[in-house]
Amino acid sequence: MNKAGQMFAVLLCGGLLACSGSSKDPDGSIPTPEVSTPDGPETGKVGDPCDKDDVCQSSICYDKLCRKACTKPEDCDSGDDCTSDDGKRIFCSTPPYNKDIGTTCAVTGTCTPTTMKCIGGKDDALAYCTEECKTDVDCPTNFFCRELSDKKTYCTIRDFCGRCFHDSQCGAGGLCVKQGDATYCSYGCTAGSTDCPRYAECKDVGGGTHACVHLAGTCVGDSKLCQPCITKEDCQTSALCLTYTFSQESFCSQECGGAACPTSYECATIPISSTESTKQCVPKVADPKVMPKCIDKELQPMGEVGAKMRDFAMVGYIDSNSDGSLVGEKLRVVKLSDYSATAKIILFNVSAGWCGPCQTETKTHAALLQTYESKGLAIFQTLFDSDKQGDRPTIALLDAWVKVLNAAGAVGIDPGRESVVYNTGGSTPLNMIIDAKTLEVLDKFNGYSQATVESKIKQYLGITP
Repeated sequence: MNKAGQMFAVLLCGGLLACSGSSKDPDGSIPTPEVSTPDGPETGKVGDPCDKDDVCQSSICYDKLCRKACTKPEDCDSGDDCTSDDGKRIFCSTPPYNKDIGTTCAVTGTCTPTTMKCIGGKDDALAYCTEECKTDVDCPTNFFCRELSDKKTYCTIRDFCGRCFHDSQCGAGGLCVKQGDATYCSYGCTAGSTDCPRYAECKDVGGGTHACVHLAGTCVGDSKLCQPCITKEDCQTSALCLTYTFSQESFCSQECGGAACPTSYECATIPISSTESTKQCVPKVADPKVMPKCIDKELQPMGEVGAKMRDFAMVGYIDSNSDGSLVGEKLRVVKLSDYSATAKIILFNVSAGWCGPCQTETKTHAALLQTYESKGLAIFQTLFDSDKQGDRPTIALLDAWVKVLNAAGAVGIDPGRESVVYNTGGSTPLNMIIDAKTLEVLDKFNGYSQATVESKIKQYLGITP
């Protein structure tokens, strides 16, 4: 009973006025009267029905029930998420989402049931199944609700720079870090290293913890042209949130259908679906081979010697039956971490279908494995370009590559061109020697020289001349 209710009861029953219900019980005693406060019984507790926030003690009314406020999953009952419906109210909610959200649809490009959407497509090793949503509450912990190119909202994975409130929303090993006026998903890094994306740097975020932080100081800017963004909603009306492969940064464009672009920008046709496109202002570059960027700072190198690689994944082939050939093998998702228990080092090779030296090197991989696989060598080759420069690699190219060049080891395609960011040297092929257990980059060199490749393999396998 609240204080006002207690005072009302004292005045009514403790003064000169007679109490109601004064007739005696059968045993002759006088019953204690039931007293109702003017406000009625105590309300607004967690789980009570509600129609607006201010009737709840927590000031959070969601889906007609008062909800418990939280800052982390541990604040909630077992099985509940600490989530939000608007990015401001953070509360505990029983997960209503489909448990199949996040399952892979790589290779097949389809989901079960077929009402689910496959984000990424069958050639994308990171492709996953998802469903439509209204708010983050409808999504698993490490997903958030965002609009995609088909103008519908889906549960999508919180990658680097995804909005978050606590670490567990950012996936295994992820961190929810304050950048600017808000908090976004990041991950730990080593000071002075190149562990972070090219548009980020490794900084002390407090308590001696180092994490990757956007070079712009925040993942979301003021919504104007070339400001950082996460989703289309972070940009002005009719603008898009675009991502460039070379820098990996996402930035706001500006519609230019009926108006000229500002100086140093050009009007480009941007596809938004298989049948729709729009004209948007994007940074202008003199050299068509150079990808534009919006960050005014120098892009950070990525995956240099001493850095730890993210667990790179591709759709491709491995020699599962150990017959020395990849012909006839089934497509699958292959990751660098697949070799952590069986290899000592990985020769990570980034190639392109049009690259002559890449083809020459590929022909030597079978012999290298025959000589050094038993000593701890694994070869992981990914194709980021097709046989025509600028075209995305296809499974048809991969099949021809395997058959004609007798490619060996793990060989796959990278249609999202995720590997391009590691090629800070610029020329193709790119070879990296990686510690199979820690994914630390031990060596890195551009171009192909059979003597150089073999000497590096011997060096990091500890084979003396």
